[in-house]
Amino acid sequence: MKKTQNLVEKYFPYNDNTAKELAAYAARFHDAGKATSFFQEYIKGNGKWSKEKNHSLLSAVILYYYLRKIRGISPLQAFLSFLAVKKHHSFPEDTFENGGIINDIELIKKQLNAISKDNIKELGIPVTVQEVKESINDIIKELKYFRSLRRFKRNFGEIENFSIYTTFLSIYSSLLFSDRKDAVDAPEVSFPDIPYEKFKNLIDSIPLKRPIDERRQEAKEFVLSKEFNLKQRIYSINLPTGLGKTYTGFLQALKMKKILKGKTGKSFRIIYALPFISIIDQNFEVLKEKLEQIIDSTDSRLILKHHHLSNFEYLTNNSEILPFDIAKVLTEGWESEITITTIVQIFNAIFPKNRSQALRFSRLQNTIIILDEIQTIPVKYWKIFNEIIEDLSKKLDFYIIFMTATKPAIFTNHTELAGGKFFTGLNRYEIEIDLKERTIEEFLEKIDINIEKSHLFILNTVKSSQEVYKKLSETINGEIEYLSRAITPFERRERLKKIREGKVKYLISTQIVEAGIDIDFDVVIRDFAPFDSLNQSAGRCNRNGEKAGLFKIIKLIDENNQRPYWSYIYDPILSSATIEILKDKYRLTEEEFIKLTEKYFNLVKDRAADEAKTVKPFFEAVKYLRFQPIENYRCRENEKFICDMNLIEEDCGEEIFIQLNEEAVEIWNKMIEIVTKLKKGNREAFKDYLRIKQKFYDFVIKVNLSKKIPIPTSKELGLYFIPIEELDNYYDKTGLKEPNLIW
Repeated sequence: MKKTQNLVEKYFPYNDNTAKELAAYAARFHDAGKATSFFQEYIKGNGKWSKEKNHSLLSAVILYYYLRKIRGISPLQAFLSFLAVKKHHSFPEDTFENGGIINDIELIKKQLNAISKDNIKELGIPVTVQEVKESINDIIKELKYFRSLRRFKRNFGEIENFSIYTTFLSIYSSLLFSDRKDAVDAPEVSFPDIPYEKFKNLIDSIPLKRPIDERRQEAKEFVLSKEFNLKQRIYSINLPTGLGKTYTGFLQALKMKKILKGKTGKSFRIIYALPFISIIDQNFEVLKEKLEQIIDSTDSRLILKHHHLSNFEYLTNNSEILPFDIAKVLTEGWESEITITTIVQIFNAIFPKNRSQALRFSRLQNTIIILDEIQTIPVKYWKIFNEIIEDLSKKLDFYIIFMTATKPAIFTNHTELAGGKFFTGLNRYEIEIDLKERTIEEFLEKIDINIEKSHLFILNTVKSSQEVYKKLSETINGEIEYLSRAITPFERRERLKKIREGKVKYLISTQIVEAGIDIDFDVVIRDFAPFDSLNQSAGRCNRNGEKAGLFKIIKLIDENNQRPYWSYIYDPILSSATIEILKDKYRLTEEEFIKLTEKYFNLVKDRAADEAKTVKPFFEAVKYLRFQPIENYRCRENEKFICDMNLIEEDCGEEIFIQLNEEAVEIWNKMIEIVTKLKKGNREAFKDYLRIKQKFYDFVIKVNLSKKIPIPTSKELGLYFIPIEELDNYYDKTGLKEPNLIW
């Protein structure tokens, strides 16, 4: 436990001596309950599983006694440390609406009677069991302060800020990370340095082949010329799509890192967060390829990628692959100079829903966080995300660089590094706007396709995209491709490669191509969407400014329901603001179109303010540690928990594994073998599962299905699958065939 305590003191994320002391004591006491004979017999293999052998709650009680009776810590501060220890093998619920802070008092007393003096001494716990026994009734009485929110407020008053949230998560997170590092004996990682000047010289040396390249170079130099004020925590790089935000943002982070090192002596890591897993690999490879040109060893200590499908492979400087348990801890703990991850992972580190996410809260300390395409954060979270970032960035000492072509009004206090001049003089495409509602049939009857130009069609739903693809593929000549989440990730990668190589003349897609995917078409036709989505879609049109582009906005309706397709998926606040700014407009230049952005976000901000009643419950959940409802809890109207705060709403539908090729068949059979071992109690097989998980999901789609379907189900995996020999019967170019698919 001493090693865990040392690690907690190292990784505690903010400069508050009292909170840091509480975390250190939590680490010192978190395994105190292991001193019982119940636990000792269990780990020796002599005892059966029983609730008496559990140690977390007993450890928390002993800690609470020590903090209150020996150290004189206040009840609330002691409780936050108590809660961290109590939940270090589980996850907090509705903290102050939990009548069962200690459900079984007799169990605690029984466990205390089963602690030997030698065991407690060996664990380094500076209390005697007799003292705890004598005070147990006082402890239980005092803990009643925290049995309901009403009692809590009566004793401690209203909480007006994020103070107890930050303190608790700092204690809990640093304890989780340190305990896991200690458990697997993970080595301390030394991060390689990235020389800012060398990387800048490398990017500067990229040949300027097209006029747009000169504009990218100008934007980069303009951003990097701006002064960095250490007191300003949030920066924006607002540039049109196609102007090289990836390299510019990364260089700005390197510049800030260098200045911070010189002025504070601290080493800051970089976290690069993107909206989707599909573009993590792309950005990871781009940055890694450049870093390899200036740094000898580009192993996991230098650059790492992490998302929910990560396979947890961690390479050290001598190309050694670390053991799985260690690699998992280091990967999930973002132990790298540069971590490429998703905005969802950042959001969940701040508003965690489980232990793995909570572990990363403390890992935000001393970082420069790049948020790429920040407009993907739903408007309902803007206010709370802004306020908590303002608070945490100072306490945890991190900086934010958010990058976007549209600049949503999320952060109220930030410094713009680009913007303005780079949105003038743009003339890559014209915009045609036709908001008359049409069915797909009516739209295709009147469409005029210039066979000399490449076309991209972006639809709002899978079903509408499939219908457009099937009808167009019957009437046009030329290479036509299809993209959506209705096809496997494996196929999406293969098709994107072909598109980037210029082998596709017509592409039918959903909004999957909007953010972060570098593709270029002469004509882009987009079904109506919120303005920021329209802007992103326009960025796929004549991206490099080498010819005249055309961006068309149309409005399609579902023929059966007479309902606009946009209404199935988009926020009405965003959509109504878009309708407002586009009404009475029919043809715009790129510059005129982009200038509507500020008006759009002002409208959104005003209309979002009217939704204040929907925001307040989120603030209440955070301020009062309401992580998730306790079992059998009946939520009141408008009541929210932290677990309700999700950037991406849960996909409905069923997962189906597509045996697309021989590789997929091999992975399928391997997964059956692994799951069979797991069901037999082979815990080591879980490591094999995590290693193969990403490859497995390369062949999985998630769709809504008709209830009466003949698709086979695997008894071993409990999952729908389409055998390779049945592929033609169920699956085609656009995914699952009708009538099985119902949307």
